[in-house]
Amino acid sequence: MQSSRGRSGIRGCFLTLLCLCAVPVPGGCVPDFEPVSDLAPLEVVGTTPFDGETGVPLEAVVRVTFSKPLLPSSVTPQSLRVEALGGDPVSGELSLSEDLMEVTFTPSVDWFEGVFYQVVVTRGLQDEEGQPLWLEGVDRAQIVHFRAFASIPYVVSISPEDGAFGVSSSLDRVSVVFSEPMDPESLHAGSFFLYDVQGDVFYDAAELRADFVLHEPLVPHRTYRGLVTTTVCDEAGLPLDAPVPFSFHVLPDAGEDSDFSDEEDAA
Repeated sequence: MQSSRGRSGIRGCFLTLLCLCAVPVPGGCVPDFEPVSDLAPLEVVGTTPFDGETGVPLEAVVRVTFSKPLLPSSVTPQSLRVEALGGDPVSGELSLSEDLMEVTFTPSVDWFEGVFYQVVVTRGLQDEEGQPLWLEGVDRAQIVHFRAFASIPYVVSISPEDGAFGVSSSLDRVSVVFSEPMDPESLHAGSFFLYDVQGDVFYDAAELRADFVLHEPLVPHRTYRGLVTTTVCDEAGLPLDAPVPFSFHVLPDAGEDSDFSDEEDAA
């Protein structure tokens, strides 16, 4: 049989618990303890370059910023990678900031001019609690697209100049100088030519110059017209942004006889 002292002790403990619950604390009887883990989702909050950006400097790095610190061991070439738009991987180095909230990708070589790239951020990335990257829907990756800076090539000069009058009939070529190195394969008699004139095209990479070399002499008192088409591309595959037409008028050299008159121009 339980003694009165024992029953009094139990009753005292019960009253003590009631008193503790009576003490006003935030949230009621249960003290407001700090959570043992941060259940906020891990998200991408910013990227450099931003999605859809064009004109990205060729020497730029890629930065991806997150909402909370990352688990360093989860930052791998599989969890965050950069690819050319066709899927070819880009070699480079990943680094994590001191606060563990930003990953930087430094490519091994500069971006190729005018090429589209994509940054693929996957659920392989985790926060310090082991929670994977949160992605809306069922997607397994967040993709950011950007395009490296593209310098569109253009024609710097044409010789003879467009509209020139009195060009020598002994001229044996028409020359075009470009703003940057061009793709030699894109320069041929179908992309740079004189109308109704046979010739071959040669490219001088050191001078950035293409020559249309005539197969036959020019006819005095005739206007010639030519064209540089938009199939002419630079080394990165970027074409001229517009075709470049040109024309010039030929006169006989001094002492040269001709049966043609200036009124008998050929189109």
